[in-house]
Amino acid sequence: MKKKDLWLNMIPVVMAGMLASCQISDRELGTDLLPPGDNVLLFHDTIFDIQTRLIAGKPLVTSEIVADPQNVNRIYLLGSLYDTIRGVSTAEIITHFNTTTVYKAGPNTVIDSLVLYLRVQNYIGDTEGSFTIRAYELTDRIYMDSVYYSDYSAAGRYDPVPLAEKTIVPEANSTIELLINDQDFIDKFLAIQDDTTYFR
Repeated sequence: MKKKDLWLNMIPVVMAGMLASCQISDRELGTDLLPPGDNVLLFHDTIFDIQTRLIAGKPLVTSEIVADPQNVNRIYLLGSLYDTIRGVSTAEIITHFNTTTVYKAGPNTVIDSLVLYLRVQNYIGDTEGSFTIRAYELTDRIYMDSVYYSDYSAAGRYDPVPLAEKTIVPEANSTIELLINDQDFIDKFLAIQDDTTYFR
């Protein structure tokens, strides 16, 4: 009889032990399956915001995107776009314009301004918000026989005073006209045919 009482007294002890061993918190559940170095700890602090941005793994050559193979026009991206998944993406254009080799100014020709036209093929974003476009003069040369990637930095390679500036409300299928009337720049632009280092 004493052995039977002993078994009956052991049942509550065994049940209590089983219940206590099943009390694993949600944070610990499954952690024994991963090596200790693979555990991911999350922490949220509401005091600070962390600004992040995606960086492409490989630099891209963006000047090779041709809109129409029969046409010399190229498609470029310009501006900033905020995406809830990718964050802020910014695109700038760096290019080089030359006068055509067949153009010869007459003896009494006076050129007082240049006009840069930008064709907006498509526009994504706030259709009522304004957008400021600025054109700068590069102080470093870019060459036709060189390849320039998307990680090319123009910092310190252009004159910080804009040649032209215009604030617009962008529309798809529209043309933006930037008037350049800096006479020193115009003289450099027209004298480019006399500079043999540009044409190698």
